[in-house]
Amino acid sequence: TQNNLEGHGIVIGDATGFGKARENAGITLDWILGGHTKRVLVTSATRQNLEDLIETYKVVAGGESKIPIKVVDLTDTKVRGKLGPENIASFPVTDNTVYLIDSNNFAAYTELIKRINPDGLMADEAHKFMNADAERGAAWLTLHKQMMATFEKPFFAYITPNAAHMPLDVPEEYFRQYQGKVPDPVAKFYGM
Repeated sequence: TQNNLEGHGIVIGDATGFGKARENAGITLDWILGGHTKRVLVTSATRQNLEDLIETYKVVAGGESKIPIKVVDLTDTKVRGKLGPENIASFPVTDNTVYLIDSNNFAAYTELIKRINPDGLMADEAHKFMNADAERGAAWLTLHKQMMATFEKPFFAYITPNAAHMPLDVPEEYFRQYQGKVPDPVAKFYGM
């Protein structure tokens, strides 16, 4: 939370199986219960990850009835049927809520995510959104721009099991900052 209060996001680069769901649940609960955010969007690579996260909220809170926030799975079949334009405008948006979406559905839910207008973003497996030229990457950039334009200090956290490793996929502009000063593989690493 301290990083976010200073206007910075955080990146957690744990390996698979290190408890990212617990980190995710703990951080998002801290954001909401600490009064820092009202609506947090949580992305993950798969539906199974989201289902695991829902179970983790129950464990962290001490039971389903004790979860102190609302958790809404946007890809749940009850929600999925409400994606038409006429329904998005009336979709119930509530504060003190975590909204869940898997990366495969992220682009398709862009309009609903805009309506939710999250002030916090917790991205598990954030590397799934790297390609800004693809529909998912474009939706990712749109969300960030909206959050930056709407909130003075939106909260961001990126959790990825794919912290810097080979091959290094780095935007050309960041690579060029170090190119020629150090060997190319090191320049790519520094550009990350």
